[in-house]
Amino acid sequence: MADKRYFISLLWVLLFIVAKAQTPISFTSDQGLSNTRIYSIAEDSRKNIWICTQGGLNRYDGAKMNVYRHKQGEPGTLGHDMVTCVLELEPGCVLVGMETGVQAYDYDTDSFSDVPLLDGNGSAMTAHVISMSRLSNGQVYVCTAGFGVYRLERDEDWGMWLERAQGLPQSGVLTQMHEDRKGRLWILESGGTVYCRVGKTTRNVARCPGGMEFCESSSGRLYLGTVHDGLLCYSEEEHRFVSVSPESRDFVLASVTAAPGGRILMATDGNGLQEYDERTGKTRQSHIRTYEYDVATSNVKDALVDSEGNTWVGVFWKGVLVMPHVSSGFMYVGRRSVQKNTIGTNCVTAIAGDGHGDLWLATDHCGLYHLSADGSRSEHFKPGVAGMPATVMSILLDSGGGFGSVPRGPAWCGWTPPRENAPTSVPGRRAATKSRTPTPWRKTATGIFG
Repeated sequence: MADKRYFISLLWVLLFIVAKAQTPISFTSDQGLSNTRIYSIAEDSRKNIWICTQGGLNRYDGAKMNVYRHKQGEPGTLGHDMVTCVLELEPGCVLVGMETGVQAYDYDTDSFSDVPLLDGNGSAMTAHVISMSRLSNGQVYVCTAGFGVYRLERDEDWGMWLERAQGLPQSGVLTQMHEDRKGRLWILESGGTVYCRVGKTTRNVARCPGGMEFCESSSGRLYLGTVHDGLLCYSEEEHRFVSVSPESRDFVLASVTAAPGGRILMATDGNGLQEYDERTGKTRQSHIRTYEYDVATSNVKDALVDSEGNTWVGVFWKGVLVMPHVSSGFMYVGRRSVQKNTIGTNCVTAIAGDGHGDLWLATDHCGLYHLSADGSRSEHFKPGVAGMPATVMSILLDSGGGFGSVPRGPAWCGWTPPRENAPTSVPGRRAATKSRTPTPWRKTATGIFG
């Protein structure tokens, strides 16, 4: 498989050229995503990115988005379109948690097979899967809504099934299990009770109302995201969870994910993606922006920094944004920009710099624009005003501050801003060149003006 980081950088450039997306790349239903109600994002050892949604499962392989949906009566397809999470069992096999249970995806056959959830009588049942965890000893646990925690079992023929796990806390619904670097198993209950299991001993550590997800930073610190109390960190000295980000108390957290460099990504409902830096103790808004909508006020459901350094952000009802590891200095200005819709809706046919940081933009059917360096302001020279043609094909600025352009038809025009004198037509030219006098030249659909 081609290097994902290179491909995403290349894809970003191509999308910029066709003006479909800028930094970051956007995956929506129009770009092949099965559904924009995102639940979770994960990466496997093959560097494939799995995107779980309400309407199907997506696997991005570095070149294309592979979509899997339930197809009634067809064996080997996804068991249910509502997919909550995935977990790599081993290279080539990925477990898929759904509304109705668990399936195993096989890379070799590109198909799914059921992993039965067995009740106490050995009968298969269905259950909504909340999360799945794989421990260092290979054991896999599946947390379900209302039916307890199940452990994956296997036989000599590689058959798999799930049985009710024993020796775990029985009060409440267990929503997540996380094994830290010290081998301690942390268990989270829906009411906020946190348990820690070392060996065969399980103790009640704390009660953190609204606790919803553990994550462990690159330095080995254990964090707990809560719905209303922000980001907490486990203190080894105090043997309890303490608040480390006062700013995060203002957010409703949806998920927390560890990122390189001691960062914790906090997905929020209504405050976009927030980043906590444990080195500085500061929380800030993520730098990820898109011209399509305001990320800072969006409902972000999950975030992930993949093995190549690209940041994936799942935005509720919007899709997935991908910030390439290698950033670009390009900036989008146009009708789809939330902040910089300053140049109308027509095709840009030519661009020229004025030597002072500003730009002149020629358009198809919309005349000419003089754009400020940061793209926030523009002056529009509309078709028909002072002889301005509708379609301008190319621009050349001369040393005197004037410019020339080539129209769509067999003519030239020269023009000098500001518009004090009406232009005059000079027929017969096909390409822009400097004039002997400081006059700008512009290609138009009707002739040359000077």
